[in-house]
Amino acid sequence: MYLDEPRPQIGYRGNAISRAKDVAFKVAILAGGALMLASAFVLSLVFLAIGLGVVLIGGGYLWWKTREVRRQLREWMHSQPQPGGEIIEGEVIQAEAISRERTGR
Repeated sequence: MYLDEPRPQIGYRGNAISRAKDVAFKVAILAGGALMLASAFVLSLVFLAIGLGVVLIGGGYLWWKTREVRRQLREWMHSQPQPGGEIIEGEVIQAEAISRERTGR
């Protein structure tokens, strides 16, 4: 601060040029912040699209490579004999066991 400059007083807002510079600076900061926010949003969408593509390609590859195993598993499940009798709480009770229990033998 030079000696010939007036000292700022309470309520002093500066001259018109300094106020215009302050407004321009605030507008520039606001525009820069909005630009950064929009850029971050677009960048997150790009990362989301890339991640979705990787997941879909990886899932498709895994689905394609396991199709033979899934077919064999289906055939094996259909070739197994189905248990007879009633299923109570996950246990298979054969008809013979029920009749023996009822007769007491």
